[in-house]
Parts: sequence; structure tokens; C-alpha cells
Amino acid sequence: MKDNMLRLIYGEMMGQDVQFGAIYALKLAQSGQTVAEKRAGYLACYLLLHEGNELNIMLINTLQKDLASSNYHHVVVALVTLSNMMLPDVIPSVIGHVLAALSHTHESVRKRALIVLKSFYVQQAELVAPYLSQIKECLYDHEPSVMSAALGFFVVVVKSMASCPKGTRIMGLLRRGFRFGVYKSWPNSVTTISGILFEIIRTLNCFHLDIMLELVQSRDISKNPLLVIAKFATASNQNLKYLGIAMLCQVHPAAWSDTWWSDQLLAGVVEALDSRDKTIQRKALDLLYRMLTYENSENIIDRLILAQILDASERFGKSEGWYVDLIFDLMQAGSIVSMRVAEKFMRVFERGPASPAFSIDSLRQLAVQKALDVMEQANYRLDQRSLAYFALWILGEYADESIKGGPTSIMVVLSRCLAMNQDPLVVAWTLTALTKVILRIAPSVPEEIMHLRAQEFLLVAEMV
Repeated sequence: MKDNMLRLIYGEMMGQDVQFGAIYALKLAQSGQTVAEKRAGYLACYLLLHEGNELNIMLINTLQKDLASSNYHHVVVALVTLSNMMLPDVIPSVIGHVLAALSHTHESVRKRALIVLKSFYVQQAELVAPYLSQIKECLYDHEPSVMSAALGFFVVVVKSMASCPKGTRIMGLLRRGFRFGVYKSWPNSVTTISGILFEIIRTLNCFHLDIMLELVQSRDISKNPLLVIAKFATASNQNLKYLGIAMLCQVHPAAWSDTWWSDQLLAGVVEALDSRDKTIQRKALDLLYRMLTYENSENIIDRLILAQILDASERFGKSEGWYVDLIFDLMQAGSIVSMRVAEKFMRVFERGPASPAFSIDSLRQLAVQKALDVMEQANYRLDQRSLAYFALWILGEYADESIKGGPTSIMVVLSRCLAMNQDPLVVAWTLTALTKVILRIAPSVPEEIMHLRAQEFLLVAEMV
């Protein structure tokens, strides 16, 4: 029977109409002698039975029988089935049995009962809401898997209920759980409690921001649930350090304050950038990106990866000179800046930066002067294409912003670039920039063109 049911499931997966087999699936779920047979029967049931099906009554009877079974394996199979089924008409008939499973002696049953209740809450919250007080007791369960499942349930509750309680039990658990000796029966207690604390921080962050601010700003520091994070973020154990940084990423930036955010904690995050563990490095980079402010931007941005530098430096830069130097330093660092990234920088100069500290006119003037300095230092040879592309574009677009010599001096520089570079793309970009400059000073074109040497014109003709 089990093999036939698996063939039926396969037919359903292939898009065939196999509704005729629903009654046989119910029979297998009800009379299966082994757990594997019951699982196959229930699997076929929640694939074939839908809301409003007349066979759902028989399914309810089967589920109630298994939920009341003395064999906890049968109870678990029934709970797994309920957690996967989306049948709102079944919920009222079995919710009492699921709540009774919260006090079962086996932790697997209690854990899966909480998972089922979370599924029920998503489907029909009004049926589960009256039992929140009973479900809260699971937050003090002596098994970490059950406690974690309870936290997962309350994450859903907090997100959906604006008037949800402030979670005093969760906060009390946070203070109790950090005392590692409380749950001595837990295996690998340090790692286990670390995972539970991560879930607690994630759950607390789902509450309204005002609740978190009230806790963080309280004069009684023992009420601040975020104080425990520093213990993890500064730990020598790499697993604990990762969890600590992950906890910090869960906290809303508005809740960061000097009451719990210390220099030691910041040093621990910065130190994580040099960790041999790449996952810790990436997590630390994400956190530093979220920590950006106008005051610390110059110190932190230097440590960020390129993709985040583009946005962070534009939004939080404190001066035009610093921003322009940063761009050209990146350009000169090698091949880390592609042509596409260079075009992103160009768009900043076209539309203006997001930072309120920047003046677009000053930014363009400094960029033109920096481009001239870079070319002069390189003796007008531009071997890096991304740098050449960006610098020549700056000179062509904003030659009239030059404070030394104006467009005339720009034309001289561009003519020297034509003479010193053999790369066809660099030559093409130089000609484009030169054309833009000439068009800007059209009334005096003949006079300016005379400054170009004959050999440069010959070079241009050969390249074209």
C-alpha cells in the first residue's frame, strides 16, 4: 500500500488527476502499522485534500486519533501533517489537541506543537490569540529546541499585533539565560544558549521601536537586553563572535547608544574584519555599513568593500576633497574598479551627490584639478583604462570648471595625452573630450586649435 501511495504522489507531481486515491490515502494514514506508512498516507492527504473537501471530516478523525495516541511517533507525524496543511476548516477541531501537546513529556512533540500553532496563527489568528498566555509558558521550557520554537511563534505574533505585550517573559529569559549555569542539563550549553539568545534578540527587535528605546535608555542597566551582545562580539570563539555580530545586525540603528555600545565593542567589530573566517568578515562589513554616521564615516568607509563604498561615501562624505581623493585612489589601486563602476561615479557628478555636505560646483572643480594632477604625475600616459575613462570624461564635461588656465590648459593636456598613448580606446576617449572642450569655446576655436602641434594631428589621423 505504501508503494502504491508513493506512485500516486508521483502522479500528482506530474500534474495528473489522482483525486480518486484520496480515500486510500486516508485509509493508509489511519491504519498504517509503521511510521513510514502513516507519513506516506498523510503526505498524500495534504496533497490531495483541499478546503471544503467532504473527506476532511475523515481526516480530522484520523488526526485526532493520532494526536491522542500514546505512541509519540504517531503524534509527531500528525503534527508535521498539520504544520504543512493549509486547511482552515480543520483548525477548530484539532486546536485543543495541539494545545494539549504543549505539555507532552517528549520535547519533539512540544516543539512541533508550537510549529503547528504558528501555522494556525498565520491562517486564523483569532483562534490562537486566546491561548497566548498558555503558549508563553513554553518560553521557560527546559529544552532549547522547544524554547527556540516558542520564540519563532512569538516573532510572528509580535509582527502581526501592534498591541502585543511588551514581552517581559522574553526579557526575563534573556537575563536568566545568560547565566550559563541555569540550564546545566543542556548539552553544549554555551553554544546552545548563544543560539537561543540570538533568537531572543531577533524577537525583541520585532517589537515596536519605542519599546526597545525604553529598555535601552532605562537607568536600570539590568533591564537592557542588549548588554549581553558585547560578550559575544568580543569573544575569542569564532562561532560566538559571529553570533554576536549577527545580533548587532538585528538591532535597529536607533537603539544604538553609549549605554551599551562601548569602544571595546566597536574594536571587536573592526577586529573581525581581519578574521580568517570569511563569513565573519562579511557580517562585520555589513554591520559597519549600518553603523555609518557623519562623525565616523571617514574611518569606517576605508574598510568597506567597493560596492558599499559607492553608496556610503556619497551619502555620508564630509568634504568634497575627501570624496574626490577617495575616487581617484580607488581608480589608481589597480583593476578593482571596472568601467561600469566608473560610470556610477560619473553619474554622481552629473546629478549631484546625496550628501548635504557637498557642493556640486566645488566637487566638479576639485575633480578637474585632481584629474590634471594625476595625468601630470603619470607623464600623460594612462595605462589603466578605468582611470583614463573617468579622468578624460571629467576633463571633457567640466573643462570650464578648471580654476587654472580654463579650457585652454585642458586642451593642452588632452593634446599631450594624444601624443603619449597608443591604446585606441584611450585615444578615442581623448578625442571625445577634446571635441567637447572645443565646442564649449566655439568662438575662439581657430585660435585654440593653433596650439595643437602638427605631430599630434598626424597621430590622430593614423589612429582614426
